[in-house]
Amino acid sequence: MPFAVLFNRKLKHFLRLEYPLTVILSDDGRYRGEYLDLPGCEACAERPADLYATLERMRREWIRRRLSENRTVPFPNDHLKHGDTGTYRRAS
Repeated sequence: MPFAVLFNRKLKHFLRLEYPLTVILSDDGRYRGEYLDLPGCEACAERPADLYATLERMRREWIRRRLSENRTVPFPNDHLKHGDTGTYRRAS
């Protein structure tokens, strides 16, 4: 099977998955969010809608980049295997 076909199938598969998202309101009044299973996929914004839009773009690009580099993409809740409970906390 050609690489492009396999890549597109994998991309569609991972983009359909729902990854856990942590959102907190920081002391400065901004919303901060991160996808626990996608290292570095985090952002902050003034409004929740802006945060979600930014994080969704980042999530899609993060997955696309990992697949294009032929690296593994974690499944949702993979962070639980490594002891991160995803506990909600207030940012400082």
